[in-house]
Amino acid sequence: MAQKWRRTGPWRESVLTQALQDERDGKFQALVGQRILVGFTFKDRDGNVQDHAQHTGWIVAASPDGIEIEDDETGDVFSIPADLDNLTVPAPGRYRLKKSGRIVIDPDLYSTFDIYPAPEGCVADEDEIETQT
Repeated sequence: MAQKWRRTGPWRESVLTQALQDERDGKFQALVGQRILVGFTFKDRDGNVQDHAQHTGWIVAASPDGIEIEDDETGDVFSIPADLDNLTVPAPGRYRLKKSGRIVIDPDLYSTFDIYPAPEGCVADEDEIETQT
């Protein structure tokens, strides 16, 4: 009969897991200083396009919590989700922003997002939470 093994005590941190985390963190740090073009498509609950917005700026911080971008035009900092798979290296060239007509030359990265309204009954922000209690 085969002997059965049972683990006792706490699990030790995996060296492989740490290596993967270090690699991921390195990828986020490499984003800082890159110029990014971000496109937003606003849709209604049925998926119909309502509006578009495009922003370009410099990545000032990046971590698994989010990617922060300083907008070229306004200087405001906005965040996008930290989804590395949603970042694309665009072909070199001139990109015209549809609404403003500005031309962006050779951005380092490109990312797009579809934005849907919050589900019905969902509280959107903390100010609404305070007024509803």
